[in-house]
Amino acid sequence: MVRGRSGAGLEPSAAELDALVRAAAAGTPPRADGLPDAGAPSPGAAARAAERLNTTPAVVREVARDLVLARLLATALVEAVPEAEVEQAWRAENSRATARLVSVPRVPTAREIDAAERTRDADITAWYQRNLHRFRTPERAEVLRLFVAAPADDPAARAKARAKVEALRARVAGGEAFEQVARDASEGPFAQRGGAVGLVGRKRLPLAFEQAVGALGPAVDEPAGVAAYRVVRRVPAVDRPLSDPRVHREAAAAILEEDDTLPHARAVADRARQALTEGADGPALDALVEAERLVLETTPPFARSAAPLVPGVGLAPTLFDDLFARTPEAPVTAVHRVRQHYVVGRRLTFEAPAPDAWAKARETYAPAWRARQRGRAVEDWLQGTLKDAQTWVDVERLGAVQVPGVGAATDR
Repeated sequence: MVRGRSGAGLEPSAAELDALVRAAAAGTPPRADGLPDAGAPSPGAAARAAERLNTTPAVVREVARDLVLARLLATALVEAVPEAEVEQAWRAENSRATARLVSVPRVPTAREIDAAERTRDADITAWYQRNLHRFRTPERAEVLRLFVAAPADDPAARAKARAKVEALRARVAGGEAFEQVARDASEGPFAQRGGAVGLVGRKRLPLAFEQAVGALGPAVDEPAGVAAYRVVRRVPAVDRPLSDPRVHREAAAAILEEDDTLPHARAVADRARQALTEGADGPALDALVEAERLVLETTPPFARSAAPLVPGVGLAPTLFDDLFARTPEAPVTAVHRVRQHYVVGRRLTFEAPAPDAWAKARETYAPAWRARQRGRAVEDWLQGTLKDAQTWVDVERLGAVQVPGVGAATDR
């Protein structure tokens, strides 16, 4: 472990530091394995790197030291991992399963929604108030665009693009159809649609809510070029009130889904589990899948190390662990809630290394595994170390940091 700011216990060699400084001076990164290329010492390298990076030689040497220390720390952390943990990783990579999965949509029936509307009015009102954004459509504007592309960092190209847009505006002002002018001479993805951008919101295009409907706006700079807009119409914002029967019903359905009060869907999932218990296939399962419009699929082989991803389902930690916990005598999982579905599975196959196979694999696997882990070792160590630690910022010291060309950080 690195002890203190000096990094006592993990001392970088002078050759490593000099190689990194020379790389900085030449503008080339170190090798992909983190080790610097060999070469003769270069006393002037720090000064050349400092000039290229607009800093000081001391900062260049300090950054090089930090980089080497980070590599040494990563190596030390990886080498400290017990062999039993490496073996566990190997067994996880080489333990594979396949499964038959049934997914049941977590949606309430019409009868369940009817009952909620009759008995849970206060809950429905409270849910609606918490989720007003779901029932608000913001104001929008339908616009047409004339556009000419030009890089933002090329003044000459920008001036040329602006002149072309002004010429196109003059043609429209002179009586030519906007759509035809756009098809003839405009650029960008909307040109062949007669410049029709469609409906846009205020956040995307504020000027569409500032100029008059029907008016042809001025040429304006955009990140990719120069444009001019005509507002065809504006659509006002719409708030759907809870008094709207459709809104009331949507809210009732939503609270049932959030509360997981879905007796029919749960009963279907239980029936699917029972059918899978009787076999991975069969008339009872097929009839249930067809009647309830369920999703039935067989996964490709997936490894224990892929946790918590279940093929075809996605992130499903409890389902994943349950599938790998199954046995030939008890191959069917419990019913698991996975986002908008209940999912139940039957493990079909399982392959794992023999207990004595590690002795043969360790010689090649262990070094390769440790090499792969070096890139993330420090980050994982920091996350584990700081997981439950209280963090703070020394505002006084942060404010005193000198920023090149600015002064102290608090000066701006």
